[in-house]
Amino acid sequence: MFGKKAKYIVAGLSLAMAVSPVMAFAADGDTATATTTADIQKGVTKVLQVNDGSTVNATFKYTATPTVLNAKDAAKKTETHNVSATIADITINNTADSTDKTLTKTAAITYGTFDHAGTYAWIVSETANTYKGAGEMQYDTETYTLVAVVENGTNGPVVKESYLIKGTATETTGDKVGTATFTNKYTEKTNDGDNKPLVVKKTVDGAQGNKNQKFTFTVTFTAPTVLPKDKTAEDVVKVITATAKEGTAVEGLKQNDDGSWTFKAADAGEVTFNNVLVGTTYTVTETEANQAGYETTGQVTTATPLAETGANVTVNNKKEGTPVTGVIVNNAPFIVMIGVAVAGVAAYGAAKRKIEK
Repeated sequence: MFGKKAKYIVAGLSLAMAVSPVMAFAADGDTATATTTADIQKGVTKVLQVNDGSTVNATFKYTATPTVLNAKDAAKKTETHNVSATIADITINNTADSTDKTLTKTAAITYGTFDHAGTYAWIVSETANTYKGAGEMQYDTETYTLVAVVENGTNGPVVKESYLIKGTATETTGDKVGTATFTNKYTEKTNDGDNKPLVVKKTVDGAQGNKNQKFTFTVTFTAPTVLPKDKTAEDVVKVITATAKEGTAVEGLKQNDDGSWTFKAADAGEVTFNNVLVGTTYTVTETEANQAGYETTGQVTTATPLAETGANVTVNNKKEGTPVTGVIVNNAPFIVMIGVAVAGVAAYGAAKRKIEK
């Protein structure tokens, strides 16, 4: 499957002009071996767009179908042929742990044997629906025309030039491109395969914590860069579902017009958010956080991408007891009265002694 913070994975290599022979069939029936094939074996670039938090393990396949092209110069019309042009598979297998991540891999185009000189052409395309994992793989429907100019070499026919034309060409004079680039998009949701959801829990503790008090939550979602086919960012957010765990103290669970969710939860309250596109960022905040003597921990105030492994967010409110000072405070008036009485007795005694003198 694929992941996870928007991310691009790029595999392949570019097609360049070539002047080197490949394995060819000589005019006299002998096999002529190329001295180098590096320049003409380049050809396909795989660009895979995947959201942050997704993982990918996919093999991409390509076909090169022989075709015939016209030319303004009739002598340069391409051959009717069945010579093969084989494009190696490209396999992408990595964990996407950051956005815009790039990988490069090599895919070779290998020609078959040519029994005579001439100009040859193939239509190059990507084979769709080869990925069998969870999630949605969007394949590229672009086509390219591969042209190889074959000349007689010392040991027989050899490829002297090779180039690509974007699209299904009708002539050999189309605009040349350096590489056959196929761009794919992969998206997956938290309920695809073994992927896990986002779970938000509420806990209350401390000597003075009120476990029956309900606290107000807001959970916001922002769609990632790579979206499913024909879907908008709003579509992605609006299809998210939420369910309160049965038997827990949750009330008022609803999705708002902007796609955010609000609810109230007391101690042990729990809400699960599913159908979230991997790579979607989320925040979890509490309206009453750090109020009325509570210390609040566990909020997610920074937008965080949701990975295939899901996430468990526990927001805790803790309120400890007040120091035992009530005895002193409650007896203070009596202590003052006693003090006044003692002072009065002392003053009376002093006055009496003064009179007796």
